[in-house]
Amino acid sequence: MRADSPESEGPHGISLGAYLKRERLRHGMTQRAVAEALHMSRSGYEKIENGQRLPHPGMLNALAVLFEIPVNRRRVLWSIATGDDLSVSAAAEGSVTDGMLAFMRNLRGPASLHQVPENNILAANAVACRLFPWLDPRLGAPDRPLNVIVATMNEPRASEYLVNWADFVHRLVWALTEYSLANTPVERVREIREACRSSPEFDRIWNTPCPREILADDSLLLRDPATGVVTEYQMDCLRWAFPNRDVELFSLTPRYPDPATADPDTSNIVLW
Repeated sequence: MRADSPESEGPHGISLGAYLKRERLRHGMTQRAVAEALHMSRSGYEKIENGQRLPHPGMLNALAVLFEIPVNRRRVLWSIATGDDLSVSAAAEGSVTDGMLAFMRNLRGPASLHQVPENNILAANAVACRLFPWLDPRLGAPDRPLNVIVATMNEPRASEYLVNWADFVHRLVWALTEYSLANTPVERVREIREACRSSPEFDRIWNTPCPREILADDSLLLRDPATGVVTEYQMDCLRWAFPNRDVELFSLTPRYPDPATADPDTSNIVLW
């Protein structure tokens, strides 16, 4: 594990000590209170925050429980502690395969392949390009893919087509700022932030916490640009487990599909 000074960010983000200090302050706890909860001395815990002592795995897990860090964010904590990319996709060159593209094209709803946590868009199916024309990956460049956060905050059509677009972008920004702490260069995060500054919603989205109810909401209200009809979609961010792929699939599924167009086989689903 790394032992970094909490004052220094390092090339890829926050140090372990600074991350633990941030979580402690979020819970309004003193170093003494944390030490007592872990049955250790205050000076012992202080050394962890100062980067002078590396917590063993059991203690790191106890800290995650104490600070109520959910499982998905614990991957970020472990990535910071070990220096390994355990939390998010890096989308290395060649990670998008023909099979992944074929799978995405055959989805009935809009879908796209993302590099996360930056949310660079690497590919999209025809439905996504029609409903979100400003997110057509062909608008980007091979060396700098189109960024979903920047494009959605700066595109006037976004707030027209996405009824709850501000909440949608707020979630993306929260994920970027939270998950980038482990492995994303801080310069890239700053670059994305500065590219969004002209948006009238910039200050609220970038400088205020994302409310829990918005983080827990997986719905997207989408107005069809051709018909004006508003449809509620369920958002899903999916990863390949076997074989493992360093890309996320972002997909939208109508939450209340029209019975006349629904797949007749859906009534035959069997649950264990």
